[in-house]
Amino acid sequence: MCFSEVVLTSPDIDRATFKNYFYKVAANGEKTRIFVSSKDIPLRLSKFVHGSPRTGADLTVNENKWDMPGNIEGTQSVNFTDVDLGVIGHSIQYKVIGSMHRDGKPGDGLSLEADKTFKGDYLWVRKAKP
Repeated sequence: MCFSEVVLTSPDIDRATFKNYFYKVAANGEKTRIFVSSKDIPLRLSKFVHGSPRTGADLTVNENKWDMPGNIEGTQSVNFTDVDLGVIGHSIQYKVIGSMHRDGKPGDGLSLEADKTFKGDYLWVRKAKP
């Protein structure tokens, strides 16, 4: 393996293609993380243009949870909707990615919460409660 981790942030690729090529991508790292957000307007537009759900789109909004890329063994999906500060979405803070890579935590003032409604490894980044 070349890398300790492969990170995909809001990837604009249809889910079927992603699943077909996942193992070739994942073979380059010990872990694969996909960061998703339901505020991501560019990915919604891409779904409209291409006619199929995008890998980086959050599935908690009107979609089938069984189809989440994080359901593929060896993949972890991280939903950063709560900390997506961009006007059109598609805007994850680099500190969250760096912190997740270093120690598996999203950083100061944030927490991780597992979503058990998914069969795969699906986490939410939340603002820490005081």
